[in-house]
Amino acid sequence: MNPNSSNPDVKVCKLCLYDENHPLGITFNEDGICSGCEIHLEKTSLDWDARLESLKSLTQSYRSPGQKSYDCIVPVSGGKDSFFIVHTVTKVLGMKPLLVS
Repeated sequence: MNPNSSNPDVKVCKLCLYDENHPLGITFNEDGICSGCEIHLEKTSLDWDARLESLKSLTQSYRSPGQKSYDCIVPVSGGKDSFFIVHTVTKVLGMKPLLVS
């Protein structure tokens, strides 16, 4: 029986046990794995170094000449995700962002 539902016909992910009634509208592959778990598993197969180099190449053309102007605008909320983005833009990419909330 489905642990998340009284209806045995509701699809449930084999890994995380989320069911198809999840508010984010998850989908399932042919193996019964939900879209959230598929994305999580994909992280282990990505070449993160190549992706970083691609990001550096992409952002290179947005750099302002000199140090007096901003290179980009970064929307922030003050949460963990905002901190990570600002850290990446400033410390990893070496850009000067204008932060807006």
